[in-house]
Amino acid sequence: LPPLALLVPGVVERIVDVTGARPSFTYDYVVSVARGDIADSPFIQIDSGTWRMYLWYRAWPWVEQSPLTGWGLASFRTYSLQFFGDLSTGQGSEAHNSFLQMLFEGGALLLAGFIWTYLGTALQHLANARFGRGEAIFAILLVLSYGFALSTDNVLYYLSANLQFFFLLSGLA
Repeated sequence: LPPLALLVPGVVERIVDVTGARPSFTYDYVVSVARGDIADSPFIQIDSGTWRMYLWYRAWPWVEQSPLTGWGLASFRTYSLQFFGDLSTGQGSEAHNSFLQMLFEGGALLLAGFIWTYLGTALQHLANARFGRGEAIFAILLVLSYGFALSTDNVLYYLSANLQFFFLLSGLA
């Protein structure tokens, strides 16, 4: 089935973004162009991956300032206006990385609790399940793909994705 995903235009766009050539300009240059500081500057379009890397780069010093407890739940969007306001919408931006967002909002305590809950649940299902090698490989790939999705998007806000993940994982047990 994975090759069939290449028929979806959104998937192909994301793959082209990730595998395409990276821009040669810096974050400061992009901000200067966005502000209009550079006269006769051309229109710059950055791909979503580069935009996210800039966002993560700008958020990391804030994570380092409060690494254990973070800045408060649901605070990333509000604070992003301060550290990423030049390239953000007027309402702020989510982290597009669930792990970074948890570190920012709840620090290492929240991230450790989250990882403990999800991995613990997955490992408990795997330990209690009686299935063959194919199902075990599927369960492991399911957990890994969910972790990858968490690192590239705001999956925690997608209730349907979380319900599907646990439904599939529970159905294997």
